[in-house]
Amino acid sequence: MSRKQAGSLLIGVGVLMALVVAGLVYLQLKAAEERLTQVPATRVIVARQDIPEQGQITAAAIGSATISNEVLPARPITTEANAVGKYARQRIYRGDILTEDRVVSLDQIRRDLAVGRPAPAPSLVLDRDQVMFVLPSRLAGQFAGQNANLLTAVDAVRPGDYVDILVTTLELPDTMSQEQREEIRQHRPWDYLRTRVMFQNLRVYNVGQFAGPDNEKGQQRTDDKYLTFIVDRETALQLKWLKDIVALGQANVDFVLRSPSNPEVAPSEPLTVQDIRQRYGLYGRQ
Repeated sequence: MSRKQAGSLLIGVGVLMALVVAGLVYLQLKAAEERLTQVPATRVIVARQDIPEQGQITAAAIGSATISNEVLPARPITTEANAVGKYARQRIYRGDILTEDRVVSLDQIRRDLAVGRPAPAPSLVLDRDQVMFVLPSRLAGQFAGQNANLLTAVDAVRPGDYVDILVTTLELPDTMSQEQREEIRQHRPWDYLRTRVMFQNLRVYNVGQFAGPDNEKGQQRTDDKYLTFIVDRETALQLKWLKDIVALGQANVDFVLRSPSNPEVAPSEPLTVQDIRQRYGLYGRQ
């Protein structure tokens, strides 16, 4: 056999061996693919990016993947429509599978609240234009008569109740001199007291501390309760102003509990010493 014939034979053997190896690899891959197609799998929704706790889920933040049922978590979300617009109960990391237990809709939160289940986070109960504002039961201030909120002291207020806030202020005319003002404060302040209903029908969302992730409230002293209201932003500003003037010793605040059958908000005129004199004859005449 010539050297040229021997070289051609070796090349032919090499090509044949390569074809045999390629055939074996193809058969192995096909067999593996067939085995994979026989394993049950489900199309699920996964996070394309990190989603923070309480973050709203957008279409850009999620995608789909096919996952073997052997490693599938409980109650997976399988369509984008069941995920977009909902909120993360906890932080969701990129690549995580979204489940019904990891996201929640505002409608579901409302239904849970109706049967006494707490919201995953307080902010999730708020509508777009609502805020929460907290007033302590013991407002600090040096105005005569200012003390703890008696309604919470006797444990009369419950979440879902509505209250009015009564405010008493000492309103001296701008034309009075400093000496006259001091005279009035020392000897006859009642002549210039004004008591009015400043806020009406405020909804109490929570009394005391909020429940934590384990649905248990922290410990608190009975005289340190707090009332959390759900209000609009403008009312929150006004409540903040009221809290500040009480702290400055310029007002006295009390709460009254409303009947659940009376949601009306009516105009209210300030009560003055003249009204008391006319009705009850107290404090004699000016």
